[in-house]
Amino acid sequence: MVRYIALEVEWLTEEVEIWPGKEDIKEGLLDKLTTAMEKYQQTLDNILGGRNKQANNILKAWMNIMDAFIKLNEAQNGKNLEESTADDWMGQAEQIIEDIQLAMETPIE
Repeated sequence: MVRYIALEVEWLTEEVEIWPGKEDIKEGLLDKLTTAMEKYQQTLDNILGGRNKQANNILKAWMNIMDAFIKLNEAQNGKNLEESTADDWMGQAEQIIEDIQLAMETPIE
């Protein structure tokens, strides 16, 4: 599940990278996604080590990062970011958050 979440973040990152918008907005969005991807390996290490509580704490941080990505989209929606693009990216980020929540509810076996 965690690998799939990382793939979702990678796909979203690719979309942001090719977006022809303002560089400072793009950089802010990519910073959030880069930070989210840094949580992947930390989460995976804890899961493989059987450390469910620590993995869930990192997943919560991952969720907070994706929430910050959504908030940045909301702030730029209709201004420096086309509404359709912002809505699409927010939808993808919300799906990632739902998947993170599912991963947190899935026990490590």
